[in-house]
Amino acid sequence: MMCNTVLSNLGYKCQPLADDFTQITTPFTLNDGSFITLFIEQYGSDHFLVTDDAQTLMNISARGINLSSKRIQQIAQRVQRHGVSLNERGELAVYSTRQNLSNSLNLLTQNAIISSQLSSDWFQLPEVDNFEKTVKTEFKRFNFPNQLSLSFDNKIIGASGHEISVPISLTGNGKNKLIFTTSISSSRSWAGAYGILGKMIDLSENSDNQHYIVVDNDLNSQQFNEISLLFNNQAMVLPFSKKETWLERLAA
Repeated sequence: MMCNTVLSNLGYKCQPLADDFTQITTPFTLNDGSFITLFIEQYGSDHFLVTDDAQTLMNISARGINLSSKRIQQIAQRVQRHGVSLNERGELAVYSTRQNLSNSLNLLTQNAIISSQLSSDWFQLPEVDNFEKTVKTEFKRFNFPNQLSLSFDNKIIGASGHEISVPISLTGNGKNKLIFTTSISSSRSWAGAYGILGKMIDLSENSDNQHYIVVDNDLNSQQFNEISLLFNNQAMVLPFSKKETWLERLAA
């Protein structure tokens, strides 16, 4: 029953290990490329515990990073803001009802990614890639109405205190749209996408007056679906191939 619930909503791989214990394999990975695996334990008819079985912390440690008490506390405080706990066994955990199970899995997946990224230099991305430059060019070419203000590479301070660079900002009509880009390479390195997710969460904790948009290169339909799922709770994901349509909508 749990697998039916999960698969119908998310499409994750689901493997029952016992009547009340299920393993979930997501399409998303931690920094070293290992797929995020979650576990659901059922208590009674409508009580579930979702955990990562300490995979996230073990992954950080396995990369040679010293998990000091201060760093563990930083991770605990970070995930707690989103309703996830770091328990005494080192597991990321969240309690759920059956109705909220899909949301709880997404929530735990995102917080595993965030925690993994905390081991690097707070979501620092590589130099601007060619795809981001291409998207910026399309925005510059488009004739936005005068009531909308278009700007590039604005610096905003997030809740963490870090300065975050936003590639494209579109402001006007009472809305502030912050626009990022993703371009997953053939090697399927998700570091850039995970970094953007972390930036958005950092910014959203500091202000609720932002609308987040991700423009994806959508070279692969399955990959685009996974990107959309990753940003499910944070941003609207737009395929670059349909830019003529959504640029008109953004200008409206």
